Amino acid sequence: MTRIDFYILPDQQPAARLQFCCRLAEKAIKHAKSVYIHTNGHEEAAMLDELLWSFREDSFIPHQLDTKHDDASCPVKIGWQLPPQSSTSLLINLTDTVPSFVDQFERVAEIVAGDGVSRKTARQNFKSYRDKGYPLHSHNIQS
Repeated sequence: MTRIDFYILPDQQPAARLQFCCRLAEKAIKHAKSVYIHTNGHEEAAMLDELLWSFREDSFIPHQLDTKHDDASCPVKIGWQLPPQSSTSLLINLTDTVPSFVDQFERVAEIVAGDGVSRKTARQNFKSYRDKGYPLHSHNIQS
Protein backbone atom coordinates (compact mmCIF):
# COMPACT_ATOMS: atom_id res chain seq x y z
CA MET A 1 0.00 0.00 0.00
CA THR A 2 1.13 3.55 -0.72
CA ARG A 3 2.97 5.22 2.18
CA ILE A 4 2.03 8.86 2.90
CA ASP A 5 4.58 11.23 4.46
CA PHE A 6 3.72 14.73 5.69
CA TYR A 7 6.69 17.11 5.91
CA ILE A 8 5.82 20.02 8.19
CA LEU A 9 7.99 23.08 7.62
CA PRO A 10 8.46 25.90 10.14
CA ASP A 11 8.63 28.54 7.38
CA GLN A 12 5.35 30.17 6.35
CA GLN A 13 6.53 31.36 2.93
CA PRO A 14 5.21 29.52 -0.16
CA ALA A 15 8.75 29.49 -1.59
CA ALA A 16 9.83 27.28 1.33
CA ARG A 17 7.58 24.49 0.04
CA LEU A 18 9.16 24.67 -3.41
CA GLN A 19 12.69 24.72 -1.96
CA PHE A 20 11.93 21.67 0.17
CA CYS A 21 10.33 19.98 -2.83
CA CYS A 22 13.62 20.37 -4.72
CA ARG A 23 15.58 18.90 -1.80
CA LEU A 24 13.19 15.96 -1.57
CA ALA A 25 13.37 15.29 -5.32
CA GLU A 26 17.16 15.44 -5.22
CA LYS A 27 17.30 12.96 -2.33
CA ALA A 28 14.92 10.59 -4.12
CA ILE A 29 16.92 10.47 -7.35
CA LYS A 30 20.14 9.92 -5.38
CA HIS A 31 18.42 6.76 -4.14
CA ALA A 32 17.48 5.79 -7.72
CA LYS A 33 13.81 6.69 -7.26
CA SER A 34 11.73 8.42 -9.90
CA VAL A 35 9.60 11.42 -8.93
CA TYR A 36 6.41 13.04 -10.15
CA ILE A 37 5.70 16.53 -8.77
CA HIS A 38 2.00 17.39 -8.98
CA THR A 39 1.47 21.18 -9.03
CA ASN A 40 -1.50 23.54 -8.92
CA GLY A 41 -1.07 24.57 -12.55
CA HIS A 42 1.25 25.65 -15.32
CA GLU A 43 2.52 28.73 -13.45
CA GLU A 44 3.63 26.80 -10.37
CA ALA A 45 5.11 24.06 -12.58
CA ALA A 46 7.13 26.66 -14.51
CA MET A 47 8.44 28.19 -11.26
CA LEU A 48 9.49 24.75 -10.06
CA ASP A 49 11.06 24.01 -13.45
CA GLU A 50 13.30 27.08 -13.03
CA LEU A 51 14.02 26.39 -9.38
CA LEU A 52 15.20 22.83 -10.04
CA TRP A 53 18.04 24.33 -12.13
CA SER A 54 19.11 26.84 -9.50
CA PHE A 55 17.98 25.92 -5.99
CA ARG A 56 21.52 24.89 -5.09
CA GLU A 57 24.66 25.82 -6.96
CA ASP A 58 26.16 22.33 -6.99
CA SER A 59 23.06 20.32 -7.86
CA PHE A 60 21.70 19.08 -11.13
CA ILE A 61 18.27 17.50 -11.18
CA PRO A 62 17.26 16.26 -14.61
CA HIS A 63 13.57 16.93 -15.01
CA GLN A 64 10.77 17.23 -17.51
CA LEU A 65 7.92 19.73 -17.48
CA ASP A 66 4.49 18.41 -18.50
CA THR A 67 3.81 14.71 -18.78
CA LYS A 68 2.00 14.65 -22.12
CA HIS A 69 5.29 13.76 -23.81
CA ASP A 70 6.52 11.43 -21.10
CA ASP A 71 10.21 10.47 -21.31
CA ALA A 72 10.60 7.31 -19.20
CA SER A 73 14.34 7.96 -18.75
CA CYS A 74 13.82 11.32 -17.03
CA PRO A 75 13.87 10.83 -13.22
CA VAL A 76 11.77 13.90 -12.28
CA LYS A 77 8.55 14.92 -13.98
CA ILE A 78 6.48 18.00 -13.22
CA GLY A 79 2.82 18.23 -14.15
CA TRP A 80 -0.56 19.59 -13.16
CA GLN A 81 -3.15 17.59 -15.07
CA LEU A 82 -2.36 13.92 -15.51
CA PRO A 83 0.18 11.67 -13.82
CA PRO A 84 3.12 10.39 -15.89
CA GLN A 85 2.61 7.45 -18.21
CA SER A 86 5.74 5.67 -16.98
CA SER A 87 6.20 4.12 -13.55
CA THR A 88 7.17 6.56 -10.80
CA SER A 89 8.20 5.83 -7.19
CA LEU A 90 7.41 9.10 -5.42
CA LEU A 91 4.57 11.57 -5.83
CA ILE A 92 5.23 15.01 -4.35
CA ASN A 93 1.81 16.59 -4.05
CA LEU A 94 1.85 20.40 -4.01
CA THR A 95 -1.89 20.73 -4.58
CA ASP A 96 -4.50 21.33 -1.88
CA THR A 97 -6.33 18.07 -2.53
CA VAL A 98 -5.56 14.37 -2.55
CA PRO A 99 -4.99 13.31 -6.18
CA SER A 100 -7.15 10.43 -7.41
CA PHE A 101 -4.09 8.54 -8.66
CA VAL A 102 -2.06 8.17 -5.43
CA ASP A 103 -2.35 4.36 -5.56
CA GLN A 104 0.04 4.13 -8.51
CA PHE A 105 2.95 5.39 -6.35
CA GLU A 106 5.03 3.69 -3.65
CA ARG A 107 5.13 6.90 -1.62
CA VAL A 108 3.39 10.26 -1.49
CA ALA A 109 4.97 13.36 0.05
CA GLU A 110 2.76 16.19 1.28
CA ILE A 111 4.78 19.36 2.04
CA VAL A 112 3.10 21.62 4.58
CA ALA A 113 4.13 25.26 5.08
CA GLY A 114 3.98 26.74 8.57
CA ASP A 115 0.98 29.00 7.95
CA GLY A 116 -2.53 28.32 9.23
CA VAL A 117 -4.13 27.85 5.79
CA SER A 118 -1.56 25.23 4.72
CA ARG A 119 -1.90 23.38 7.99
CA LYS A 120 -5.70 23.34 7.74
CA THR A 121 -5.49 21.91 4.21
CA ALA A 122 -2.93 19.34 5.39
CA ARG A 123 -5.25 18.24 8.19
CA GLN A 124 -8.05 17.67 5.67
CA ASN A 125 -5.72 15.64 3.43
CA PHE A 126 -4.42 13.70 6.44
CA LYS A 127 -7.98 12.78 7.40
CA SER A 128 -8.78 11.75 3.82
CA TYR A 129 -5.74 9.48 3.65
CA ARG A 130 -6.43 8.07 7.12
CA ASP A 131 -10.07 7.32 6.25
CA LYS A 132 -8.85 5.34 3.22
CA GLY A 133 -6.45 3.33 5.38
CA TYR A 134 -3.10 4.60 4.09
CA PRO A 135 -0.07 4.33 6.41
CA LEU A 136 0.69 7.88 7.56
CA HIS A 137 3.94 9.44 8.81
CA SER A 138 4.67 13.01 9.92
CA HIS A 139 8.07 14.70 9.94
CA ASN A 140 8.72 18.07 11.60
CA ILE A 141 11.45 19.69 9.53
CA GLN A 142 13.83 22.08 11.25
CA SER A 143 15.24 25.09 9.36
